[in-house]
Amino acid sequence: MKQAVIFQPDDGVYMLLSGLMKRLGICEKRISGKELTKTVAELFGLPLVFPAKQEEEYNPLQPVPAMIILAGFSQEELDEFLDARKEAGLRGAGLLAMMTPDNLGWTAFGLARELQREHEEMRKRLEKKS
Repeated sequence: MKQAVIFQPDDGVYMLLSGLMKRLGICEKRISGKELTKTVAELFGLPLVFPAKQEEEYNPLQPVPAMIILAGFSQEELDEFLDARKEAGLRGAGLLAMMTPDNLGWTAFGLARELQREHEEMRKRLEKKS
């Protein structure tokens, strides 16, 4: 089953994403800032076998980027989602991650911060090549 957990503070963007998810048969769940301290496993209703990854502590005053965590997608289904998101003009609607065994113990906040760091590193590398 294709699933998505969405942290999207902008209600308008969320509504567009939610409509896209429904059209593609993706079961989606929107989380609030209060749920950013839950692990990826908890957000998908899975048992956490290993202890949660320790990272910087969540500060509700610190901005957290919008994020979509996907699970249960084949490569073809992921490509379909990415194409549909782009066609809908939602490509910049948040950072994107797949649920993996490695990130099950991460909190949503920790995963968002790590994705943000990786995105920034990639941007810097691309700037150096230009």
